[in-house]
Amino acid sequence: MDAGLGVMLNQWTNTPTYIMDGNQDVVIVNPLASAMSGGGLASGVNIPLTVFSDAARAAFEDWEETAERTVATLRFNSDPEDVRLQEIVGTLSIRDPEFRRLWARHDARPHHIGEIRQYVDGHGFVSLQCQTLLVPGPRRHVLVAFHAAPGTPGNDALETLRAELARNESVREESRSLTGTPEVA
Repeated sequence: MDAGLGVMLNQWTNTPTYIMDGNQDVVIVNPLASAMSGGGLASGVNIPLTVFSDAARAAFEDWEETAERTVATLRFNSDPEDVRLQEIVGTLSIRDPEFRRLWARHDARPHHIGEIRQYVDGHGFVSLQCQTLLVPGPRRHVLVAFHAAPGTPGNDALETLRAELARNESVREESRSLTGTPEVA
């Protein structure tokens, strides 16, 4: 991945954003997206493997819709010849009958924009808008960003997370200046 994309995402402090490849392997996550997901969204996480876990079934109030969207997006964005895709589909086909059923439907569609329900600590489930943008290149990267309209519970949750992250960063900077410890990139 272009290193500039990682720098750009980390500068988007007001927008929870991450980049995944066509197999929905998360490549990079900015701090706000990580905080929004309670740390569950991290580099190396595979979205379909996560969605088809027992923990996700228990956590997502709209799990069935999320599962359908995830499978259709995986089929649409991935390369059928990619060994990683074959590994993901093979693992889930063995492990999960619901995945097998959805994969057999052959639904293929992008998820460019729409509402999602996200659990945010202290706020419960909130509605956020999701926007995806294709990033040109051979790995079929997709940038995923979330936002909420002002005055909504989703916006309130994001505002709280922004404030917490800013406060934590301020404490880290103060600690570094008091100890003379240089910032590590």
